[in-house]
Amino acid sequence: MNRDVANKLNNIFGKMRNSNITRTFRNNQYLKRKKLKEFIKPCYNRYSYNFIYNKRIEMTELERKNRKIS
Repeated sequence: MNRDVANKLNNIFGKMRNSNITRTFRNNQYLKRKKLKEFIKPCYNRYSYNFIYNKRIEMTELERKNRKIS
């Protein structure tokens, strides 16, 4: 591949990466995460990030047991 062609491609992809679309997308992801955190703040602990995840696992285990019983 020619160097100038490669440079042109890099230029295009660089512009795409720094474009407003990707930035807004990233921002949306961040906002979604923030909303989630706000939503689960009552059981969100600074010291145990896995707290919610563990609770979810416990719940699924309970559900499995309940399914076996029923």
